[in-house]
Amino acid sequence: MTTIENIEQILSWYYRNSSTSSIDELINNRDKLAVWSCNLAQETSDAFIGYNHAYFVRKVNTSRKINSLIKQEMAVNKAENQAIEELADIWETEKEKEAYAHKCDLFLKQVNKVLEAFNQRISYEKEEKFNSKNQQT
Repeated sequence: MTTIENIEQILSWYYRNSSTSSIDELINNRDKLAVWSCNLAQETSDAFIGYNHAYFVRKVNTSRKINSLIKQEMAVNKAENQAIEELADIWETEKEKEAYAHKCDLFLKQVNKVLEAFNQRISYEKEEKFNSKNQQT
C-alpha cells in the first residue's frame, strides 16, 4: 500500500470509530498516522523537488528553442508560440508534477488537522475516564 492509501485507511478508521474506541486504540492509530504523516512530508518534499526540476527544464528548453528559432530568422512572437507547441509534452509533465506536489501538500495539511483532532479526542477521553473514576469514589 502507498503512503496515501495507508493514511486514508487510518482516516477511515477514525471517522468510523473515534467516538467508540478506547484510549489505547486512539493512541495506537494516532501514532500510526503520525508516522505516515512523516512519510507523506518526505513524499511532498520530493514532489516539490520534482516539480521545481520540471519547471527549470521547461524554462531552459523553451528559451533554447526560442533562441534557435530566432536565429533562423523567425519573428519573436512566432518563435515563442512554436516553441510552446513543440515542447507541449514538457509543459504537460511540469503541470502534472505541480498538481501532484500541491495535492500532497494539501493532504499533509489535512492529516495534521486530523492529528490535532486525535489529540483532542484522547485528552477528552482521558478526562472523562478520570472524572468517572472520581465520581465512583
